[in-house]
Amino acid sequence: MKLIFTGKRRGCTYGCIYKVGDDLRQDTIVLQLVRVMATIWANHSLDLRLITFRVMPTGQRKGLIELVPDCRTLREIQTELSEIDNILLTTIPHGEEGQFV
Repeated sequence: MKLIFTGKRRGCTYGCIYKVGDDLRQDTIVLQLVRVMATIWANHSLDLRLITFRVMPTGQRKGLIELVPDCRTLREIQTELSEIDNILLTTIPHGEEGQFV
């Protein structure tokens, strides 16, 4: 279920997904680790342009996940790459084992 909350500031909205069936406590720990690592990398002038999101477990197998604005889902990226692979495989000559020549 997708939810949109309006903040105290005018025009400030926050989107989130209510998810049931996954243990979001694990996601929370992993994202905390990613934030710590991103801070360490940034302190060493290494900007990996990581975008993290917030996760708030509300039970053992349910919780809220913050929506990241202006992003694509992993499925959208996989579909696009699959279409590109199909175009390459049908237009570029390749060897018997499927390797491009």
